[in-house]
Amino acid sequence: MPQHKIRQLYELDAQGIYDDELIQEVGYALRARCQGFIEACEAWAGCARCPICGAQIPHSGDKAEVLRCDACDWSLTWGAYFKTFQHKQLSGAEPVLALFREFIGNA
Repeated sequence: MPQHKIRQLYELDAQGIYDDELIQEVGYALRARCQGFIEACEAWAGCARCPICGAQIPHSGDKAEVLRCDACDWSLTWGAYFKTFQHKQLSGAEPVLALFREFIGNA
């Protein structure tokens, strides 16, 4: 989510202007970011999520291990899966994770 969109939302709110389209855009982007953060943390902790059907796939953390989804037959090595969220600031302390889980649960 571009920072200028969030800034614009705050500025419009301060002026008493309600922009439903902007609210939806920012809200959905923030929700997606929180969901991505949660899924990356769960994957790092040993339970990856299938990008096709959403099934949970337990793993040992060995980069050569093949993650295989029994539900839809998707597969990828843990090392390749890890690279999909590496260096994207999708990890953090437990309090942040708890806050994001609460946000997603209430969204």
